[in-house]
Amino acid sequence: MALLSVGDHPLSAAQAARLLEGQTPTSEAIRASADASAAQDIDPSSDIHASSRYRRRLASVLIRRVLERAVERAGS
Repeated sequence: MALLSVGDHPLSAAQAARLLEGQTPTSEAIRASADASAAQDIDPSSDIHASSRYRRRLASVLIRRVLERAVERAGS
């Protein structure tokens, strides 16, 4: 997954991928990997539109949604 607008350039959600590798993609595992990726893979800045804390939280939510959708599509 590529992440935009959370650093100086596009970034990869590498931590999310590493944590899920070889794991069953349960809701808990997906949430943990999304949270870890948002905490470690990105370096968002604050500006008049959003704080860095908000951007980290939003990144976590969006990573989780992408992973859940990918698992859902893989199962169908």
